[in-house]
Amino acid sequence: MSTALAMRDSTTMIRRQLKRLIRYPSVTVQLVIMPVLVLLLFVYVFGGTLGAGLGGDRGDYVNYIVPGLLLMAAAMAVTG
Repeated sequence: MSTALAMRDSTTMIRRQLKRLIRYPSVTVQLVIMPVLVLLLFVYVFGGTLGAGLGGDRGDYVNYIVPGLLLMAAAMAVTG
């Protein structure tokens, strides 16, 4: 497969996905709001306790959990 065909196919799929996100705003809201809510839940509800388990405080726990939440958000976007 040539590079030009791969780029054309990729732009077609991106355009289709963006049209879908515009058509169904609930999917977009879910992709944005869900990771933010999970981050707030884990940091402010569990952060003090779990941060102490890491040998630090809430800030250390945020540095520990954010990469996992970014991967979770990417996985949700891919499955959507």
